Amino acid sequence: MIRMETLAGLDNADQSAVERAMHAVVRRDRAALENLGADNDSNPWVWADDYGGERLGLAHPPGPVGTWPGSTTRTDARPGWCGVDVAVWATRHEMTDLTLQLDLERTGDGTVETTFRDLRVM
Repeated sequence: MIRMETLAGLDNADQSAVERAMHAVVRRDRAALENLGADNDSNPWVWADDYGGERLGLAHPPGPVGTWPGSTTRTDARPGWCGVDVAVWATRHEMTDLTLQLDLERTGDGTVETTFRDLRVM
């Protein structure tokens, strides 16, 4: 069975992982994203670098992670895994059509492994 929920359904460890990944995206921290599995030969910011003909300044959505616009996907076939899509905002304090995509995986010791999947136009 597949379940989709809002980010409010994430526990504190998952929300912290999402927040750290978002920090890396808005700071354009390539090393941090590579540590999360981003391809070191690609440009994760390709869509933000030419967003309507300008380089878009990125920002966190307002409020705590649990209130950010986005969704999670879980499946009984893969316990401990959660796919996350979260909207990325611009420094002009507006939502963009860019979406940060992550995989969160709960390990045997309870920690959360975060994998960067994409920053894409949705």
